[in-house]
Amino acid sequence: MSSYDQPEEFVSMEQFHETMRLVRLQIALPVSGAYGVAAWGLFLIALGTSIICTVGLKPNIGNVSSAHPTLLTPDNLLVGLYWVGLFIMQLGLCLLVVSTRSDQTKDTLVHGVGMRFAIANCLHATWVVCFTLEWFLAAEIIVLVNTLNVLTVFITLLPFPPSTSHPLDFILIHAPVTALFALLLELTSLHGGMVALHLFSNDARSLWPALGGLLGVHVTTAFWECCTLNLPLAVASEYLLVALLVSKPTGAKIPEIPTRPPPLLAAIIACLVLHPLALVGGLIWGRAKREQGRIRLEEEVEAADERAREAEVEAERARVRLERHE
Repeated sequence: MSSYDQPEEFVSMEQFHETMRLVRLQIALPVSGAYGVAAWGLFLIALGTSIICTVGLKPNIGNVSSAHPTLLTPDNLLVGLYWVGLFIMQLGLCLLVVSTRSDQTKDTLVHGVGMRFAIANCLHATWVVCFTLEWFLAAEIIVLVNTLNVLTVFITLLPFPPSTSHPLDFILIHAPVTALFALLLELTSLHGGMVALHLFSNDARSLWPALGGLLGVHVTTAFWECCTLNLPLAVASEYLLVALLVSKPTGAKIPEIPTRPPPLLAAIIACLVLHPLALVGGLIWGRAKREQGRIRLEEEVEAADERAREAEVEAERARVRLERHE
């Protein structure tokens, strides 16, 4: 092979840049081993900070939340289990980053997720510290920034929908992003905002902000579920609503019955019904659109056949006229 011949394997600059972006993503999302083998990175920082502020400090983040009850204070146990599941999925995401060989998965990680999910872990660790130290205003600002950050990930994942040929992409990429976005939007930002504004459960002024915030976020997410049939978002929303419904705010005379105003309880129950209805409505709407498209296609085919028959008749008439003329 001469010096002017092109090598058999040529790496374009675009392929090189995408490979380097994946390498940077692997550095930002390290892997934690199953048996105490841990690597450095933002995932472990978020996980370690959460563990320390949950079980290693007194008062911990749960005690601080219970000491500042609002009408949107969730059940600590259910939220804790939610975070456990979320961290397990994030661990799987970290493993997927360093082990994937699929071009489709690489494109999803590089262009759909990028560095922003690692930034979300960093912001989460900062929020846990601020909330535990009762720096509520700073904590709420961080939550709002993180919500916008995860929203951008949620949006950029839309061109990379999950498929049956890559089920791990759905479980380890789309599901944790959706779960974190739902938690930040529908629970953490609302509860933290009411704490930051001193709208506690014993304050009569807190009802309408709680009611408006709850209905606003859940009607919006239900509309999105109807348009996109986003099942993970609906499941996460239902779980978070249950965490609100079964929580026991401080001051309850009967611990088994939450002391929430009837309008708020009615709104929570209505939202619980709304999300399944949104999915069913989306399915019906999608089927109606497909049926409408099928009918339109049949009409177009029939019209095309009719035009073809008319053209054949016209051609036959022209042939007859030509024969008579000859």
